[in-house]
This record gives sequence, C-alpha cells and structure tokens, in this order.
Amino acid sequence: MIKKIAADQIGGLISILMGIFCCMEAYRLHLLKGGGIVGDDTLPAIIGAVLIVLGSLLLFMRGRKQHAVQFPPKGVLLKMLLCMVFMFAQCLLIPLLGYLLSTLFVSWGLFRVIGGYAWLRSAIYAILLTAGLYLIFIKWLQITFPAGVFF
Repeated sequence: MIKKIAADQIGGLISILMGIFCCMEAYRLHLLKGGGIVGDDTLPAIIGAVLIVLGSLLLFMRGRKQHAVQFPPKGVLLKMLLCMVFMFAQCLLIPLLGYLLSTLFVSWGLFRVIGGYAWLRSAIYAILLTAGLYLIFIKWLQITFPAGVFF
C-alpha cells in the first residue's frame, strides 16, 4: 500500500533539492575563487545548508497535524502566474534592452498586477524605481549593469 505524502513533506523535498543545487553552485564558485575565507561562494553555501536542514525537518518530522492544502482563489492564482511571467520576461529582456529598460517595463507591469494601481500611476512608480536604481547603483556605487543589444 502506498502512503500519501503530505504537503509539508513535498515542500521539504523541494527545499532539500534547492539546497543541494545551491551547495553545488557554491562549490563551483569556490573553485573559481583565488583565496581567502569569504567570497562569492559563501552566501550560496549558507543558503544551501539552511535549505537542506530546514527541508529535512519538514520531511522527517512526524506526529504533526496535517492541514488540507487549498489553492488560492483564481484571482490570486492569476496574479501569481503573471508575476512569474514578468520575472521570466525580465530574464529575456535584459540581453535585448539592458537592465534599466527591462526593469522599467517589468516593474511597470508588476506595479499594475501586484499593487493594482492604474496604468499611469504604475508607470510613474516604475520610472521612480528605475531612476532610484540608476542613481544608487550606477552613479553612486559605480556598478556596471548589463547593456542590451538595442540600447
């Protein structure tokens, strides 16, 4: 007889898998590191270890009351899906438009979807956010953002 797996156990498995992926990435970054104790590999290693430990707790804890899993209402589910679409669009737009323009367009959509603001207000907030990011990171911190093919 096959035992049913609880939602917490599924979440624990996903957490463990993500933790393993983070640790593998940390190891890959560690091999590229020149020296020193702390480097680009430190944060992924810490996050991976925490994900594995907490995922193991979720997976193997017994005797807890199991809760029924319910999907969110259709409106919330649609907003979540649209947010994921915008995040993937950001990944696709950065090489084409550059970081700043892609952030402008994606944040415009996210302000509209998540905040429920009107299109004009969302555009104003997106412009302010992009200008703030430009000012902080490019002007003050002198960090180079990816430039796109078209801009």
